[in-house]
Amino acid sequence: NDRINIFKNLTRNQILQVRGMVVTMVLGTDMTKHFQHVSEFKQIAKEKAPQSTEHDWGQHTLDIMSYVLHACDISGQCKNEKLAMIWAERLFEEFFKQGDIEKENDMAISNLCDRGATDKPSSQIGFINVIVLPLWTIMAEVFPLCAAEGLVHLKKNLAKWESMQGDKGLAG
Repeated sequence: NDRINIFKNLTRNQILQVRGMVVTMVLGTDMTKHFQHVSEFKQIAKEKAPQSTEHDWGQHTLDIMSYVLHACDISGQCKNEKLAMIWAERLFEEFFKQGDIEKENDMAISNLCDRGATDKPSSQIGFINVIVLPLWTIMAEVFPLCAAEGLVHLKKNLAKWESMQGDKGLAG
């Protein structure tokens, strides 16, 4: 349908190029690459960011696009408190459903997937401190107009989770 085809004005080669870029960016959201990507992003930002407000990333453009998509993928706690808590509950429910299936099939229950044993505040505090905060700190340095607000929310939500730590009613 030409009304909704965003690729209608592209040549076949351009479509293949865009598709390749999208595949690369989506693969860049794989958590097994997270620490490597944060390290690379930090290095690229250190080398490039001070040179220009235009951020001509050159050969790093696709990498930067991947890092930004990954940052968006893990950005649930970078939203206002109400939305952050909704996203956290959705994530926990997804994990717990996986754990329920594992339990029904007499399998070992994966980390964070045990409905009765997962400490929600502690898991969120760890996730924020180890995964989200390092990436979003770089995002706010490189893209202050679009990431600074997310970093502010992230820090507020971290404080909220810390205030809830130890609340026995928040396990599973």
